[in-house]
Amino acid sequence: MVAFTTSQQRNRICVATPELSIAFSLEDGGLCELRRVNGSNVVGFGRPMPVVDVRLHDRGWLANQSFVRYLHHSVGERDGAVELCITIGIGPLIAQDRYRITGTLVARTVLLRNVGEDPVQLYGMRLLLPWVCVGALESCRFDAPGNRTQPYLPLTLAARYREGAALPTELRFERAPTEGPGVLMLHDPDSEETLACWYYSLDHTALPLIQGNDRALTFTHEVEIDAQLAADDEIVVATQYLLLVHEPWQAALSAIQRTWRFCGMRVLEQPVAWLRDAAIYETHPALWGGFAALTRALPRLQALGLNTVCLLPIWDFANTRGQLWDGNWAGSGNLHALRDFEQLDPTLGSADDLRALVAAAHVLTMRVLLDLPLEGCAIQAPLLQQHPEWFCSDTAGQPEQGVQLPDSVAFDWAQAGLRAYMLDWALQQLQHYQFDGFRITPPRAAPQTMPQSELTLPAPRMGVLDLLERLRAGIGAQSGAALIGALEGPLYEMVHDGALHEVSHHMFMQLGLGRITPGDLGAWLEEASRAIPRSAAPICFTEYYRTPLISPLADGLRGSRLSRMLLAGMVLCGFVPLIGHDQDKVDGEFLYRLLHAREEYPALRYGQALYNVLPCSSQQVFAVLRTLAHEHIVGILNVGPHKHTITLSLPVDRLGLAEGNYELFELFTRQVWEENGCRVWARDDLLAVHLTLEPFLAYGLVVRTATIASPTPDNEASDAQLTELLLPTLAHCEVAAAVSGRSRARRGRAGGSA
Repeated sequence: MVAFTTSQQRNRICVATPELSIAFSLEDGGLCELRRVNGSNVVGFGRPMPVVDVRLHDRGWLANQSFVRYLHHSVGERDGAVELCITIGIGPLIAQDRYRITGTLVARTVLLRNVGEDPVQLYGMRLLLPWVCVGALESCRFDAPGNRTQPYLPLTLAARYREGAALPTELRFERAPTEGPGVLMLHDPDSEETLACWYYSLDHTALPLIQGNDRALTFTHEVEIDAQLAADDEIVVATQYLLLVHEPWQAALSAIQRTWRFCGMRVLEQPVAWLRDAAIYETHPALWGGFAALTRALPRLQALGLNTVCLLPIWDFANTRGQLWDGNWAGSGNLHALRDFEQLDPTLGSADDLRALVAAAHVLTMRVLLDLPLEGCAIQAPLLQQHPEWFCSDTAGQPEQGVQLPDSVAFDWAQAGLRAYMLDWALQQLQHYQFDGFRITPPRAAPQTMPQSELTLPAPRMGVLDLLERLRAGIGAQSGAALIGALEGPLYEMVHDGALHEVSHHMFMQLGLGRITPGDLGAWLEEASRAIPRSAAPICFTEYYRTPLISPLADGLRGSRLSRMLLAGMVLCGFVPLIGHDQDKVDGEFLYRLLHAREEYPALRYGQALYNVLPCSSQQVFAVLRTLAHEHIVGILNVGPHKHTITLSLPVDRLGLAEGNYELFELFTRQVWEENGCRVWARDDLLAVHLTLEPFLAYGLVVRTATIASPTPDNEASDAQLTELLLPTLAHCEVAAAVSGRSRARRGRAGGSA
């Protein structure tokens, strides 16, 4: 039994528990006080505002047009928690704003009821936490772990943002819980007070938003709804969570992660083990000449260090030319706009050719994944005529176009028949062709670049989660088959073995372009890993088929020192690498060294990643420490444009290094590091080791006991293998000359890089 008290003071009602005090306005039901016991109030530092708003199809946001009025409230105890319900009226709707208080964690849901005589079409709802600030304005900072935000943004800067203004680069948020965790936080390092606000639901997605008044922020989760309420109908919408913590920053992040289980989130207990070891190559058979031609290319890809091939959709699609697809998404057709799920693209070859491709990959101990397109299908697809109820319709009753799929119609995943059909079809594909799993390409929300007033396209249909759970169960009997998600939100951690991290790609690109510092990236990676529990293997890339949409500059950087440095950085930080089609032709030598180093050293695949723990004399150097048992690797990115010498301090006590002599073995050139004639360092000398770094290059340094044997013979053998490997891509004379020149140069230079 949880004790609580209620009191009324002027125009507010206050509820106090042993750990929390919360108060609401008796005028509009808005939240006006929230504090820990013995703590300071963290809300209400601005003009009063309603904390629930609803968007109707024909009237827009109601709080801008209607008087929001408090009606009544109730409070009680149930199952070890205090439950408070504030009932308000807003236009033709009654909203029950329900708060369940457990310790300092508050779970908030809203029930909407139509009390008018006419039906209403709901298009959205906002849950607001008004005008929040913790501690002093000057020391308080804003953060949104797992989103495209700059870590530790001072509140004085974040609070300058006004509603309706274009979001600055450092304040871009991912839709929760499909694309990101939706966590918005304030922390005061002086008082060690933290307020966290996030969103999690199995039914609706929400876009995190903020607005400021120069001294506080309003946190908002704008929930996607597409529902019609008849008179007296009701719907329960959304779950927003609030947490007050009095802890240092890292401890506060860990506290948030622990609370996710109270939100109903769970993770996949046994994701497939091989995915952590994967090096994935994304391609399409048409770009090689068909199934048979790609089969012949597999040995070269395997020798390069690639062990998994991910195929873009291979079924009959809206092919505008009737020829092999040439990579022109606009001119040759969109591979995801399928016309017939039952027929392979006839230009690629036969079903036997596809089986031969998969069998050849398995002989080479390679795996084959296949894209599973779930957004919609081509307008010409027979499914549209056979099952029109399986597709979304607009307000005029016409089929609705896919959000990011031109010339297609969007699936309505609320339809059980569609889910059953797609489940049977996917399992049949696995059985017939012996694929090793799918990369899921689910429905996506409308791009955030679209003006708010035009956001009428539906967010992802959450019914797709039911399909993925059943697919996960269906492939469970097929040993080793994996599901990879194209979205990385916490919703999918329960079904995905791996997830593509588009947001992480974005943050690495921001580092390369000088828009965030190495310290910022380290802090962001640390916070993102703590924001939610994760079991899915993280997959990252410098380019893949979607980068022209999400990161146009990435493809333009192909073959550059900057692009190679960033991909090596992703590997050094523990991401599973995804290599885009044709990257091997430009960066073959680099990929060979990177992927084979990753394969040889388990710490790069399984080791703990520690960021911002290696003091460095240069702010242009990103460093990560990877440790696994007695294997220690220091990953270094020199993001500066100049060659320079830095001083790096290794935590010899933390690494458990005994007294003795040590060397630094560089993974990518396979050489012992030499600095001014020094190749060996005593243990305590590693507390301040000097390293000369080339601009825009990555280094992987294995800290190991000093050896006498020289690695040069192995390097020469490796160069011979590399020459043979790259012959199909580059002219023989150019490769031979380059390798010969490197071999001679090794004897006269120190260190190395990727």
